Amino acid sequence: MPTWLVRTIVGVVAAVVLVIAYLIGSVTVPLMWATSIRDQIGGQLGNSIPLAIFYGFIFTFVPVLIIWQAFRKKMNKWVRVTLLVIGFLLLMPNLLTLGVVYGGTKSAADARSIWATSANWFDTWSQVFMVAGVVCAVALMVLSRMWLRRSRKLRELKAAEKLVKKDQQARERVAREDAKHAQKAADRAARNKSTTPLPRCSRRIPIPWHRLILPLPRRPKCLTPQPGPRGCWRRLRCCQPPGSRAGHGGRIPMADGASLPWAVILANIAGALLLGLLYGALAHRRLIHHTTRLGQTLRLLLGIGFCGASPRTALLPLG
Repeated sequence: MPTWLVRTIVGVVAAVVLVIAYLIGSVTVPLMWATSIRDQIGGQLGNSIPLAIFYGFIFTFVPVLIIWQAFRKKMNKWVRVTLLVIGFLLLMPNLLTLGVVYGGTKSAADARSIWATSANWFDTWSQVFMVAGVVCAVALMVLSRMWLRRSRKLRELKAAEKLVKKDQQARERVAREDAKHAQKAADRAARNKSTTPLPRCSRRIPIPWHRLILPLPRRPKCLTPQPGPRGCWRRLRCCQPPGSRAGHGGRIPMADGASLPWAVILANIAGALLLGLLYGALAHRRLIHHTTRLGQTLRLLLGIGFCGASPRTALLPLG
């Protein structure tokens, strides 16, 4: 037998069963529901309103939420069908109440007459709280949707803040590493610079001590100056007569009443001191080092010119 034929037969049988069930239910169910409500009230009309509120609100609010959950995404098919069945079963009390109130059959009219005598306000308050249950269920669904959207945004913001914080921490870590590498490079450059020889203009070149001493004039042979032509002084020489060295015991002859030439001695000592200070400064001061032009100029001017001329000038009073 073909599949389409089987499905057609099953559909026709189901429709016939539903029609028969509706006919039977329309005759028997309204009277059964009206009698059940009358028995629950127990002849006290004051109990009809609380019972109407209970059936109208609870059996509308809860089924609407369950049916709404059945339409969520990524849900199993059979779970969705189960939720729909549970929701419609919970709606049955209110559906029966609506069938009694708005039904046009004779059994529905008899059920209304029963409620008119034993449950006077049940139908009215049931309808009011059915609407209230639907409104509350819809409001809860809207608020829950807004809450879920807000929670999702908060999670996204927190995730973004976390990423920003991680990125900032990574940048700070990289900056610290770069600073550390730069400090190491600077220290290495400083060590290399300390071991690298200085430039020629600022190097401290060790000079032998005998080269720092300027050539001084030779010691005169005698302390008696002789005038030369044009007021110049000739080089001093010994003018002792023959045999005078032995007579004087090898000492330099001096005129009668003459004293030691203290001016010459002091001039030589001062010149030697100034030469020592000058060449010490030229050897150890970078700005006036003897290898620079300024150092060479000072060496010629002060060393050879001033300090070299001082001892010779001191001989002038002796003439």
